Formats: sequence, structure tokens, C-alpha cells
Amino acid sequence: MRMSAQEVLERPSVNTLDRLRQVGFSERIIDRFFRPFLGGIFLDSSLNIASTRMEFVFREMGLGTASLPEAGIQALPESLCRDWKPNVLQLRATVAERIEGGVKLSDGQEVRGRYVVIATEASGAKRLLGERLEIADKPTWNATTCLYFSMDRSASPTREPILFLNGNLAASKTPIVPAVANEFSINHVAFPSLVQPAYAPHGQVLASVNINGIVETQGHELVQQVRNELERWFGWTVSTWRHLRTYSVPCAFTSPRQAMLPPETQGLYTFGEGLFACGDYTMTASIEGAMQSGLLAANAILHRKRDIA
Repeated sequence: MRMSAQEVLERPSVNTLDRLRQVGFSERIIDRFFRPFLGGIFLDSSLNIASTRMEFVFREMGLGTASLPEAGIQALPESLCRDWKPNVLQLRATVAERIEGGVKLSDGQEVRGRYVVIATEASGAKRLLGERLEIADKPTWNATTCLYFSMDRSASPTREPILFLNGNLAASKTPIVPAVANEFSINHVAFPSLVQPAYAPHGQVLASVNINGIVETQGHELVQQVRNELERWFGWTVSTWRHLRTYSVPCAFTSPRQAMLPPETQGLYTFGEGLFACGDYTMTASIEGAMQSGLLAANAILHRKRDIA
């Protein structure tokens, strides 16, 4: 915490599992806490991730508290452009290719500017920048399956805004990082409305049940399997929970194993002639990583403008 985020990411990195053992953590706390906790963040409970990513996460959490915007995560980008003048932001326009000093949209329109920032996910940046971007042509994605349930407040197993982790992942026969699997284990359960009450009607509680990977089982069968496991966690009141929706996200974020970039590119790619690329894949797969990378891009442009002036 005495270092900046950039300094943390530029440190020599090893495998997270090895780093935890070096520090002196027991196999018990690694399996009972670090696997499900970091597995929920990186969608990979094998701990086969760069230790600098893990340390970045703990630094950020140590400096503040976790929160949820009242209007949802969409409130973050909306707050960035709330005071912009009309017609500055163009939505629903796909960038087809990068051209000299700007970009060309899919409808043929060309948009030019002194500075161009490619602020996309890894695959989008690779499509627009090609060999100039030092990442795999087809980045490996970590996937997630998330089920939402609602319940009466009396049926909630907690009144506290805490995270329930599955401390038995290492002992489970289920693969720790299932790509597509019939057998699975819940990684963690959260109750977002206990953090942000606006996420559920008065007297109701919202539960988020998260599984790493894409589960082959779908529909009613999946919901029932999840209910059965939840009842072992929380008891019979789970039978009163109402299933709302299931989301399968095959491209949740780029695998951190592929994000071990050279120190000089940590957080931001800077090319000649006012071209920049930023995104969470340059730092760590998180909202914090995306925002930190965006700040680096903004500061780089501001410094460039001052130097020109």
C-alpha cells in the first residue's frame, strides 16, 4: 500500500500460488479463502495468475471500501460524460478500422482527431491495432455463469453486506477452472441489495450466485442443482427463493495469464503520433484496472498537450 498502483504492477511477478506460499500462508487458508476469493475476481480459482495482479487487488481494497452505484454500473460511464456539450459523444457507431489520425466507422464516416485512444477489450484492441499490440491474436477468455434470486427479507441468511465463499473448491471433484462442465460448484454468493438497497424492492433481498466457467446444464435443471447446493449452505429457506434470471458470459474478461505485459506497457500502450490503447487487459481484469488505465491515457494526453504548448 506504500506503492502506487503502477509500482505494484511493475514489480517482478511470480505465480500467485507460489507468492502466497512464499509469504507463509498455509495450504488451509489458501484453499479455504484465497481460491474462492480470487476465483471470484479473476474467474480462475487455480491461482495460476500473476502475483502482481493479486497484489494490485489487495492494494485497491486496502485503500477503500467496495461499493455499488445506486443506478448500476452504467452510472460510471454516464457520470464521465454528464457535462459534455451536445453532439460530442456519438453512440451506436461501430469502429471498422483505424486510419491515419483517426478512425473509420462501419458506415464509412471518418472521425479524426489529434489524439486517438483505443479504449476497448483486448480482442477489440487487437482487431484495430494488429501486430502493434503485443497480445495474442485470439485472447483466452475466462467465463462465468451467474444466477439471480429474490427473496423476502425474512428468508435471507444474513443482514450483513458480506460475501459467502466456497471453501471446499480444492476438495471438490469439480475441475477448478471448468470451461464447459455438467458438474460444477458455486464459487461464491453475494447479496448486492444489502450493499445497495436500490437493487431490490422494499422488503426484498437480491442474491447473486456465481459459478466459474460456462455450465453445460441449463434451464430448470441448472436452477435446481444450484438450489440443492444452496440448501446445503443456508438451509431450507432457499426453497422460497425465486429465480429471476441466469446469465452465461463466455467472454467475461481476458485471462490474467495473458496479461503479463512488459513493465513499460503496464496500464497503457503508447504509440507514435498521438495513438494510445488502454483497458483492463493492460493492468488487471477489474473495474479499477480499467479506470486506472483510462486515467493513465488521459494524463498522457494532457502531458503531451502541455509539451506541445
